[in-house]
Amino acid sequence: MAISLKLGTLGISLKLDAKDFQSGIKSVRSTLGGLTKAGAVVGGGIAVGIGYAIKSVADLEQAVTNAAAVTKGDFKQNFEAFKAAAMDAAAGTLFSAKESGQALEYLARAGLDAGQAVAALKPVLQFATAGNMDLAQATDIATDIMTAFRLNVQQLPALLDQLTYTAATSNTNISMLGEAMKYVAPVAASMNQSVS
Repeated sequence: MAISLKLGTLGISLKLDAKDFQSGIKSVRSTLGGLTKAGAVVGGGIAVGIGYAIKSVADLEQAVTNAAAVTKGDFKQNFEAFKAAAMDAAAGTLFSAKESGQALEYLARAGLDAGQAVAALKPVLQFATAGNMDLAQATDIATDIMTAFRLNVQQLPALLDQLTYTAATSNTNISMLGEAMKYVAPVAASMNQSVS
């Protein structure tokens, strides 16, 4: 189909083949349809990612709330300290912020105050990793031995390193060593023996 137009003194002759025009329109529609489908997939992926992020934050907040609730002192201050410590620990270990928050709760339930729990968090996370055990067990072993030998939190990293080294260089693992220490530690401590 040929169309001729005259605009003012300038004459334009436009030849348009209807078949090519329809083919071009179909091509544009197909491309836009593909973009719409791709956009839906990308948008869905973004929505899932945002949902996961919101759940992760909610899980962290719940874990930190639990830890702050069982710790003496100002709840809000403990909450903020625990939240910052859990996020910091998660950035440098295999454990998530939620799991770090749960470890803080375990430490608080073992009788540590907020400052002590924060100080003990990274050594306990590293200890759990080295012993290939969950945080509840690692915290239990660490705090039981620390309490039995009347050690302070500043001595905890050296104690955990020593336990890890002992397990690595003997025919045992940290879980078995921790179980043995439940029986040996109170007796040894009562006789003024050190853990080393």
